[in-house]
Amino acid sequence: MLPFGEGMLVFAALVMMFVARGEGEEPPPGHLKRLGAHQPPVGQVESLDYVPAPEDFYRDYILPGKPVIFSGAAKHNPAFTKWTDAYMMEKYGDAEVMVDFRKKENRDRPGETLTLQNFLLNYNSSDYYMVYTVPEPMMHEMYLPSCLSCGGFTRRLADYVMWFSSGGTKSHLHMDNIDNVLCMISGSKEWFMLDREAGAAVKLDRHEGAYSTVDVDSVDMYQYPEFRNLPWWSANI
Repeated sequence: MLPFGEGMLVFAALVMMFVARGEGEEPPPGHLKRLGAHQPPVGQVESLDYVPAPEDFYRDYILPGKPVIFSGAAKHNPAFTKWTDAYMMEKYGDAEVMVDFRKKENRDRPGETLTLQNFLLNYNSSDYYMVYTVPEPMMHEMYLPSCLSCGGFTRRLADYVMWFSSGGTKSHLHMDNIDNVLCMISGSKEWFMLDREAGAAVKLDRHEGAYSTVDVDSVDMYQYPEFRNLPWWSANI
């Protein structure tokens, strides 16, 4: 038999758990399911089949902070046709890159340095995932959209990062404090996006990286109740 005080603590903890989780009730929509399963998206991010003029892009998207997709714009980059595994291995195989060894992001585990050739020889048969600054010799084969080529944008670029894997990668839910320009050379990417108002309701419990530790494959709606009615936007490229 437990001492009286210890038994009371266990009983109190169980009562609190039953009350908090509504024992016997249906779990909230999306509980222990992937991020976004709790409700359909508010809508899809706007997609254009052309790149707008710089003044239109600034007025319609930069000023209001509105995301947009330029469908097919990546085809204007030399990388779109040149960056095969064989080409990159021959031209840039000696370049050093940072590689993670799992496709689901884990910022607590540092990556390791490999040559690009080593990565290319192994990524299709492993969980290798490269998230690293594009090697400088490769940069000339990627162009910014024409709407960003004036107005000083090129002088404000912070980094030029390559995300590279055999597919199936997942990142933390996070907030970047700078704007992003994503160029999809091959494959597809699905985005779960929040506007400023909805984003302010999400607790980013890892302040050093401005991200949430919520499991994007299995959201615990009791541990993270702010996700229960969270409006979100979808983008697929």
